[in-house]
Amino acid sequence: MKWMCLTGSRRISRKIGWINIVVALLAAQAAADSAFFSVPLQRTGVDANAGGLVTITLAQNTSSLVLQASNLAPSRVCTVLVAGIARGTFVPNRAGRGQLTLSVPSAPGTNILNFDPRGKQLSVVQNGAVVLHARISGPGEPPGSIVDERVTVPRVPGGGGGRGDASYQLTNGTRQFSVTLTNVPDGAWTLYIDGIRRRNFAVRGGAASITFDNAPLTAAPALNFDPRGLVLDIARGTNLAFSGKFAARANGINVAKPSLVTRFIPATATTTVGFARVRRWIERDARRKVDVELVDVPAGDYDLIINQAFRGVITVVTTATGAEGEMQFASEPDDEDEHPLDFNPLTTFYIVQSGNVSTFEGQPVIGDTNAPAFTPARFEVPLFNLDADKDATARVQYKRDENNSRHFEVVVKNVPAGNYVLTLNGITAGFIPVSTTSSGTRGIIEFEDAPELAENLLTFDPLGQTIGIERSGVHYFQRTLPANP
Repeated sequence: MKWMCLTGSRRISRKIGWINIVVALLAAQAAADSAFFSVPLQRTGVDANAGGLVTITLAQNTSSLVLQASNLAPSRVCTVLVAGIARGTFVPNRAGRGQLTLSVPSAPGTNILNFDPRGKQLSVVQNGAVVLHARISGPGEPPGSIVDERVTVPRVPGGGGGRGDASYQLTNGTRQFSVTLTNVPDGAWTLYIDGIRRRNFAVRGGAASITFDNAPLTAAPALNFDPRGLVLDIARGTNLAFSGKFAARANGINVAKPSLVTRFIPATATTTVGFARVRRWIERDARRKVDVELVDVPAGDYDLIINQAFRGVITVVTTATGAEGEMQFASEPDDEDEHPLDFNPLTTFYIVQSGNVSTFEGQPVIGDTNAPAFTPARFEVPLFNLDADKDATARVQYKRDENNSRHFEVVVKNVPAGNYVLTLNGITAGFIPVSTTSSGTRGIIEFEDAPELAENLLTFDPLGQTIGIERSGVHYFQRTLPANP
């Protein structure tokens, strides 16, 4: 079998049927992404009269989240949680009305909106109980939600010119998802969503538009999937032309300039060796990560207290390079060792103590160190389903941490149970055992530079390489990974 970049030697059907081919003259430059959400808050039963509405606007340089609530208990503090993290408070007036505004850039009287609320649970807590809640744009969102999200899908380097746009609308229970190509070469194209082939279509006259919806009386194909947050891949024949996550990009929300800031927690009079360091990274997708590190201090357990609240224990162990230990925090935790980042790491008051003795204490200050630091990098992309099992999915995750330690994993779901071969440029790189779980079949293989139990040593560089999954000569998935995450 001759392997191609995307789909091998398969012919792509040219039957267009439902496809609406359009010819249009559009501006060549890509428009900025945008999103609008209006989400009614639902009562939990604690307060039968409470009500509220959340409106969110995401744009390239200015975004906001506004929560308006009514019929709450007057003059009692309400805390707003998003994914369990407190994001602000407000106090209802005598009429029971209150409002909280978060924005970026932050304005006087508002809190900073430096997280992505999409897909997360928002809750209003009063007197220790959740009185209102709602899922923000995603499965489980309440009836009456309005969504209008528009994304320009990034071009793949070397994939040619033109433009790809995608939009998703939800109004009065009607959902519609559209993809439009303009100024692209004529021919056979394919739309993949999260690696699954959703539609073959033809481009004629340089443009095409395809639409899915859940309206039973329309001619459009059924929208029986939710594209929000998933990776869209658009290919011409076997050449990938556009690829990116369907999530409107907004600076400070899910787009940022990578940066690293290092500060040191002042040592107390009892400390004679070592130092305590706070390092904060901002990654390209605006994810923020904070490490509180103890270096060259005596081995043992140290309590970490942040703003007078106990956060956990840092265990310092002796390694080949010295004694060290750390505790990690992240705005979007994606590792079991990461804790939710719900504080400002550069202005917070830290206490590190061994037993009852404080060893480091205070707000972090600027200092010098020769310790190496790398800006973390990560990506997660689906592998392309090669139609051996049309309901199967596979994903690849790659992470490089601040110490340049790499993690690489491949997860496959909904294929027949058994052992599968993971290939790198056609060469066997490992085996994935797939077994039956309560939610279907699943298998995983993990590689690390410093592997733990059940992990494999990462002896190869997966970046820029073609990953495949096969079994008994049947090829299930394939994709060439990004070379520069």
